[in-house]
Amino acid sequence: VIDSVLPLEQVADAHRLLEASTHVGKVLLQVR
Repeated sequence: VIDSVLPLEQVADAHRLLEASTHVGKVLLQVR
């Protein structure tokens, strides 16, 4: 299950999502 896909530039936001434990599924970083 994928919760969200964020561009690599938003890596800080992705990290905050993981720390907050509000996601359901994986948080992916899009490299391209």
